[in-house]
Amino acid sequence: MRLAELEKELGIVLLDRTRRSVHVTPKGRDLLRYAEEIALLVSEIRHNVGDARTMSGTLRVGVAELIALTWLPQLVHAIKETYPLVAVELQIGLGGGMLELLKAGELDIVLMPNGNQLEAGMHAESLGKVRFGFVTSRELGVSAQPQTPSDLVKWPVITHGAASVLHGILMDWCSDGGVQPTRIVTSNSMEASAILAAAGLGITFLPLFYYEPWLKEGRLMRVLVSPSIPAIQFSAIFPQGRQTPFVDPIVRLAMQHSSFSELVPSV
Repeated sequence: MRLAELEKELGIVLLDRTRRSVHVTPKGRDLLRYAEEIALLVSEIRHNVGDARTMSGTLRVGVAELIALTWLPQLVHAIKETYPLVAVELQIGLGGGMLELLKAGELDIVLMPNGNQLEAGMHAESLGKVRFGFVTSRELGVSAQPQTPSDLVKWPVITHGAASVLHGILMDWCSDGGVQPTRIVTSNSMEASAILAAAGLGITFLPLFYYEPWLKEGRLMRVLVSPSIPAIQFSAIFPQGRQTPFVDPIVRLAMQHSSFSELVPSV
């Protein structure tokens, strides 16, 4: 049905054509919301009733760096096996920035650490927990005794940017100890942080299981702290309510292929 015919059928004006440029009227915006609902419902019908291998569309996924470096290839393979015609768009980044894109509707789902709180309007499914710890180079000369926040902030601290959930966890730990680090190097890359720490440029906060080879080789050393920081929850996060019909099955695939658990290195 053409737009003019639809306007006549409904008895309303959808586009304001009285100005030099055409604008959508308030009634037009109302109709657009219904159209989006209809399009989503049609997509859900295709997903729930049709053959998954004939489904098409685009799935936009935000992914934390640690997931990208570990089990993301297995997840993408499973998605392509289940939905061969679906295009997968991946964005690797810091958690806070990806949450903003999720809220803006620019991502469909985010796989990331979610700390202790979840923003209103969002739902999360657990992907497991990862134990992070402080590490540095032996050359820095940090004591083998457990470091309090007051002890730790005497050293340069290498951390993710302010948009990172891990940065917030680190800052909260220091704040609970009544201090804040003043010598900070920020990095948006976990791997870069590890390299900087191994070079003796500061203390950083990394997933211990992933860097266990570096610890065993002596490239990095554990910095014990008191109080300890609990294992960090990773989750698949997506908006509550109606969403892209791929989200629920993709969340299930992510839960199946996640390799995360509370692993602590043997060194």
